[in-house]
Amino acid sequence: MEKAPIDRSVDNRIQDWIGSILAGTPGVHDVRVLVGADDDVDGVLVRVETSEVAEAVRLKLATGSEGPDAHRLDPEHVYIALPPGASTRAGVSARVALEGVDVMLTNERARVRVRLARGGQRGIGIESGAGGQMAILRLVCDATVAALRELEIEVGSASLESLTLTEVGGAEGKRRLVLALYHVTLSGWDGELTGTAVIRRTDAEAAARAVLDALNRHAG
Repeated sequence: MEKAPIDRSVDNRIQDWIGSILAGTPGVHDVRVLVGADDDVDGVLVRVETSEVAEAVRLKLATGSEGPDAHRLDPEHVYIALPPGASTRAGVSARVALEGVDVMLTNERARVRVRLARGGQRGIGIESGAGGQMAILRLVCDATVAALRELEIEVGSASLESLTLTEVGGAEGKRRLVLALYHVTLSGWDGELTGTAVIRRTDAEAAARAVLDALNRHAG
């Protein structure tokens, strides 16, 4: 399987540092820096081919001379919590900024509004549905896609395949993440895109950021 190119639109120093540790490791497809609510780098997500590669990557990162704290999220993803001093501002974080996520609950029904901005333009997506925790997060994902389309950003037939809340970390502290998986067909391209966001404020905000993390890389 052909190796996907590393995304150079984010901080090159962190990408190159992780890349140097993983040099020569087969089955590594993608290395991406995760940007938090204030454009600060939260960590790195490594997408790999199999669960065996994921475990090999985790062990290699955890035992390097300057190895960061690495945790397997699932069979195809390893999350890397950067050690103190490694984090820097991402510079070019995302083409689309998340201005806010509003969740309103009435009689076990939810109405969500996602507000995005790009340059001087603003896009708003609104969705309504059931008020359960995961149902609300799926509404947030749908509203985020709607807001992207209002900004006239082509995301194709983006279909949410799965949405997961997970937790990583050890004795030094745990981090909660949202992981979104989309199936996208766009301009002759067909495949799956994943997005991840660290939960800093609310689950809903992190869900919107996970959608942007997934779709910004392929959106036109």
